[in-house]
Amino acid sequence: MKKWLLGFLCLALGLMLTPQVKAASVARDGLGDVLIFPAYYAEGMAKSKIIVVNTSSTDSVVAKVVIRRASDSKETLDFFVYLSPNDYFEGEIYCVGTTCYFTSNDDSWLVGNCQKPSPPYALVTGEPVGYVEVIEAWSADLEIKHPTAKQICESYNAWKGNEDTTINSLMGLMTIYWPGEKLAYDAVAVKDYNNTLKLTIATETILDKDIIGPLFSKGEFLVPYDQGDGVDLLVVNFITRKATHALTRYKFKWYDTEEGTCLPPGCDISPCEEREEICYPTNEVQFISLIPDCTSEDFNPTKGWVRVRLTDIECAPKEEPAIGLLVRARNGQFAIADPAWRGATEEGGDENETCTDPGQDTCSTYTDRDTCVANGCGWAAGSPGTCYSCSQATTSSLCGSLEGCAWDDTKNTCEPTCGK
Repeated sequence: MKKWLLGFLCLALGLMLTPQVKAASVARDGLGDVLIFPAYYAEGMAKSKIIVVNTSSTDSVVAKVVIRRASDSKETLDFFVYLSPNDYFEGEIYCVGTTCYFTSNDDSWLVGNCQKPSPPYALVTGEPVGYVEVIEAWSADLEIKHPTAKQICESYNAWKGNEDTTINSLMGLMTIYWPGEKLAYDAVAVKDYNNTLKLTIATETILDKDIIGPLFSKGEFLVPYDQGDGVDLLVVNFITRKATHALTRYKFKWYDTEEGTCLPPGCDISPCEEREEICYPTNEVQFISLIPDCTSEDFNPTKGWVRVRLTDIECAPKEEPAIGLLVRARNGQFAIADPAWRGATEEGGDENETCTDPGQDTCSTYTDRDTCVANGCGWAAGSPGTCYSCSQATTSSLCGSLEGCAWDDTKNTCEPTCGK
């Protein structure tokens, strides 16, 4: 088993992890008892490597790895890894022709009666695009200095499963690479999920919708794009659809920083009155190129933001949003996106909803125009430009100088537009 200097890392971070009884939440520090890798990609020469780390310096951990395909979240392979303290597991997804595989020479992976597997393993009805879940099943301090995977496996098999023993000690990394290029991102971690069931191989493992739904369901979000010096790609994982079985579509509304161009008749400055939008069906994992659909010969939009609204099958706003996780790829890197959520969490959003001024302490942290305006602040052009709270403008003229703000004559206040 590989230690990879994790003992030093955990000591430096002071990771003294103990079981907790709390409501599940997204772990901002990346440590949890559930990991979700929102997307893997293994088309052609591309391969995806996953790394699962047990950051505990005292407890051994057993975790179930579940690989799902993109089209409908069908489970294509699952197996257990047995991690000693400060240990990690790594494996790789790749495809040859129409068949996809998972392989690893890591000795933390055992099958059957605690035996070493004989990889590669074919992903049953697997696809070159999908996602990976890792669910902690058990943890314990075995009071052995360097327990082997077999010792951990035997101890887990002897466990009766009567109580939750999981701890928030898992973290993960996904690297997608092909000749000359690679993209990497950290897994999304859910802490205090507290799985109380003894997981088994070949049993469909569906994350609890009553936990996953509230954590990830949103009806509408804003994402910036910039095609000026590289490709912008949005990867949306509809993990909540697997839990809620909700059919989901999406539609875009584009905004650009080059005002007065590629706009509908009678409109000089965006945003304009909303027009009929194309409604796109989704797979469970959706790769979306952030390139505005504009046919004007003299307009090549490169920068702005896009509103993505989840809909039902008729393209009307959804009553039960079913979005999961966002990954944004740009200039050679993947990152878990932190978009500006808009609309009601439970009702899919209202076009006429009043957006909220977050205040100057928050607005002053935004350093670019798109993020500033999309989050309810006002942008003052300059070199450099500055982001202000709209409420700081006490006259209509000052309010008019802030992009993203509008003067309300009835209240005599400057109000944010949030990119509407």
